[in-house]
Amino acid sequence: MPNAVTVCDSDDIHVLLNNNDVNKASHYRILRFTGIDNTLSFLKTEDALVRHRQMGSFLKSAYLSKMEDIIMREGVQSIKQKWDTLLDQSKTGSVEVNYSDDIIIGVFAIISTLIYGKRIKELNGNSSMSASWIKRLLTSLGIRAMVQLLPSIISKPLLYTWEHYYTRLSNYTHEAIAQRKHYLRSLEDSGKDSEKPADLLQALIDAEDTKSNSRLSYDELHAASYLKKTVSEIRSQFCRDHIITYKECCEQLPFLEACIFESLRLEPVTGGTLAREAPKGGLTIKEHFIPEGATVTVNFAAANRHCRHWDNPLEFNPTRFLYNKSAQNKIMTFSYGRRTCSGRQLA
Repeated sequence: MPNAVTVCDSDDIHVLLNNNDVNKASHYRILRFTGIDNTLSFLKTEDALVRHRQMGSFLKSAYLSKMEDIIMREGVQSIKQKWDTLLDQSKTGSVEVNYSDDIIIGVFAIISTLIYGKRIKELNGNSSMSASWIKRLLTSLGIRAMVQLLPSIISKPLLYTWEHYYTRLSNYTHEAIAQRKHYLRSLEDSGKDSEKPADLLQALIDAEDTKSNSRLSYDELHAASYLKKTVSEIRSQFCRDHIITYKECCEQLPFLEACIFESLRLEPVTGGTLAREAPKGGLTIKEHFIPEGATVTVNFAAANRHCRHWDNPLEFNPTRFLYNKSAQNKIMTFSYGRRTCSGRQLA
């Protein structure tokens, strides 16, 4: 990329992403799927901060804890119920499951219930249609984003094959909003406003701007020992049928928590690089002047493996996060600064 520089040191990333005058690069406009800006597509930091303030209180632990029952029911409990049913029906005492599809459906079931206020029931049967549709939907969104960089005479034919997936999602969304508004009106008419659901759909409705209102390798052998230690920790604290809550994990399972942090460090949610534009007057990082308008990309994966900040950075070693808040705060998995991922607490 011409006129561009990439920063990989977390200290430099802090300088860049804490600068309120640094905006996103213009190609983020491809994420304006509906033609309306969203948290990811806003170029100006201040515009994105308005959305953060609108949603902020709903993405904090206090509000998210109200959703935990839904998250557990639609996710791990539904998957467990399906697998237990298959085992009960098995004559051999063993079954083969599609782990990937069931996890995809479970995650979408959580999202559907929290964001759309609608439950899906595919886990109650053996259909993988939902997982197949979700995969195609994600592919269609990626294609939809990328072709926006092309002239419409080229992009429209490319989108035609995939457009019905997006249309189905759009219709699903509009239907969910209409159902929720009808339900809220019924609550208001009966004087039961306090019984509004606690989920992300309601958060979106209620949001306001508070400011303006294989043979195991060496590493895999270590991973196996870490797995054994994690299982031992869990079994020592909880019986096998217990569904572990987020609070219980934080308070009673420090090694499991450390394994999660180490996984997030080595495999950050954000892939590739994130681009910003140098502000008016330019900026200086490590005595290097970056002129105004130049593209500055941030490589979180490199930052999470930078040898200046991590010992043996390519090694999976969860003990680096054990009782170590400083290390936990140092990983770049959910971005950094004023535009850090607003949904990190939910994740």
